[in-house]
Formats: sequence, C-alpha cells, structure tokens
Amino acid sequence: VKIMRGCFVAQEAGKLIPYAKQCFESYWRDGKDVSQDDVINDIVTSAGLDTSDFFNKINQQAYKDRLRANTEELIARGGYGSPTLFVDETDMYFGNDRLLLVEHRLRQTQ
Repeated sequence: VKIMRGCFVAQEAGKLIPYAKQCFESYWRDGKDVSQDDVINDIVTSAGLDTSDFFNKINQQAYKDRLRANTEELIARGGYGSPTLFVDETDMYFGNDRLLLVEHRLRQTQ
C-alpha cells in the first residue's frame, strides 16, 4: 500500500515513470518485498526522490484518501489489480505481460 501511495508523490515530482519502473523491477524482476521500508527506500532513491519527503507524504491522510479513491475508480471500471492500464478509457489491460499489447494499441490510436 505504501508503494502505491508513493505513485502520487512520484507523479507530483515528475518522477512517476522512473519510480514505477523501479517498483516493478524490484518486485517482478528482483523478487523483493516492496512492502518493506528498506526496499521502498532503495526504490525512492533510485528514482531520484527525496526519501524524507516521500515517507512523510505517503503517511498523510490525503495520500491515503487519494489511493482509496483511485482504487474505487479502478473497481468501478472493472479493474482488479496492478498494473491495470486503460487506453481510450475503455480498453483495459492487466499485468506486466500485457505491456506489448498496450504499446501496440497506443500506436493504433496515433
């Protein structure tokens, strides 16, 4: 949950892509437990974020509320996990193994 609230912090800092890449690589490639603060600290540092600011913000109620609202929206749209991506508001893709399909679909929309 902390790692997911961190997406909002990374997005605000303009570092969402490096942060997400580090999160997914840590979990999927390296098999790390991304719920652990030491792992999160490494991810945050690698993404170029300030660790003190990051941990302060992810513990604030506003960030918890944003994640809850985001999760409720995902469920309302038929989603059920991470990563779930939408293209053109209706085409839903779930799982890191679907990223090539997302890329293909995005090229079709250009």
